[in-house]
Amino acid sequence: MNGKRSEIINQASLLKREGRLHEAIAVCGVLLEEDIFDPEAYSMIGKIYYLLDDYDAASRYFLCALQLEILNASDEREKNESYRKETDELIESSMNPVVAAAGSGSSIKFILLFGHTLIHLAHSLADKSLVHQNKEERDLYKDIISGKTAESNEKYKKIQNEFYFNVGLIFAVAALDMNLRREEVMSAYFSFDSYQLQDLYSESLNVLEKIR
Repeated sequence: MNGKRSEIINQASLLKREGRLHEAIAVCGVLLEEDIFDPEAYSMIGKIYYLLDDYDAASRYFLCALQLEILNASDEREKNESYRKETDELIESSMNPVVAAAGSGSSIKFILLFGHTLIHLAHSLADKSLVHQNKEERDLYKDIISGKTAESNEKYKKIQNEFYFNVGLIFAVAALDMNLRREEVMSAYFSFDSYQLQDLYSESLNVLEKIR
């Protein structure tokens, strides 16, 4: 299946890069038919919906991807001692101000392992408004997730690390239910009220402002 899976991902990525977004979603559906709990498939679909300017759908797919990544990592930590030590070291070495404010016992630390997904999640929440980001950075993000470019700049990286990562982290801690089983993830996050997502995002901005 790994070879077939790689072919499907490459096909979806090509369609996404060419702007054939609805076709790309259909191809990602093949991935989910093979494995309904594939976090990479949910993440890619989230990116495609972002490119379609459907930020609400993108948020839900990124939440599913993040929860599934956490569940997979939890399982791996239980059976793989070297992975557990490696991830513990990554978590403990973090100098993130949000983590410092949360305290040592918080589940927020484990979510740190999935920074890329946190950033994507935050973009899907924030970018319907340009209040927190100018159009140049948003357009660059779109080019990057579409596959049109891999280039960025220092201003872009600073915004990702200081704003998007932290907003995604705070939002995820508030939104995720760490007790969910895999088969409950999709129904949980697709049943969220859109206003509830926006309220959590607004609260996340307030928390980040206080920490800063």
